Amino acid sequence: MLGKGIPLGFIVSPTLDEVHFTVFSGGGGGGGNAGAGGGGGAFLSSYDLSGGGQPRAAVISFDPLTNYAVTVGAGGVAGVGQSNNAGTGGTSSLNSKNINISLTGGAGGRSGGWAQGPGNSASQGSGGGAGGYTGSYSGGSGGTYGYAGGSVSGGGSVFTNGGGGGAGGVGESKTAGVQFNGGLGGLGVSQTLSPSIASTVCSGGNGINNSTDPGGGGGYQGNTNGTANTGGGAAGGAVGGSGAVILMFPKAFTITFGAGLVGSTTTVGTNKVATITSGSGNISFS
Repeated sequence: MLGKGIPLGFIVSPTLDEVHFTVFSGGGGGGGNAGAGGGGGAFLSSYDLSGGGQPRAAVISFDPLTNYAVTVGAGGVAGVGQSNNAGTGGTSSLNSKNINISLTGGAGGRSGGWAQGPGNSASQGSGGGAGGYTGSYSGGSGGTYGYAGGSVSGGGSVFTNGGGGGAGGVGESKTAGVQFNGGLGGLGVSQTLSPSIASTVCSGGNGINNSTDPGGGGGYQGNTNGTANTGGGAAGGAVGGSGAVILMFPKAFTITFGAGLVGSTTTVGTNKVATITSGSGNISFS
């Protein structure tokens, strides 16, 4: 013995007591009828800074040979026509030994034209952009792990739409002027735990405008759907990006993805990184 330390020659077995994680939910759908951008999904991580200006979370733990439930949230559905019906992004969740995580998604963007109004708010993700035509409206408020959508100062019967909020910043606000004047989506956040998916996630979607430039992290204008596993809010008329669940644990362990889950594992140094990209089911370690 060296004092009260570990005996010489004693081998310390790896455990699952300090597992890093990242969980983010689906981005909101873009508003219909040349509407506003959807909000980015909620982002919570023990490895990177969390969304909404929140700090890193504590690591989590698991027991071997035990099932733990996981769900990856889908992107919110696109708004259609003169109705405020763009969908909120799906909930991503992760159960562990010491805490259960559940993150609701980004809010859908407001539809344009006569469906104008304030942006939709989010409880944990980011708020959707406001839709303007003849009036002025505020963007939807952001939740715990996101920011607000952009507001509009309308008038003149022109389509004016706010950008969706992102996990890293508010959506851009716009004042009526030219037709189809859309704000840019809010900034996303850095994701460095998994090398298998995008490094910037949970950005807000752009409001529809005359430009052909793409929106941020998973949200694109011109009715292009959000990229899978970005948690990005969509631009008008598009579907939001889906979320993901990521775990880093000692490489001595093997993770099993149960029925209903799609995932992959990569070795990074002395650890493995599991990236779960879709579905709902159980994981276990052995």
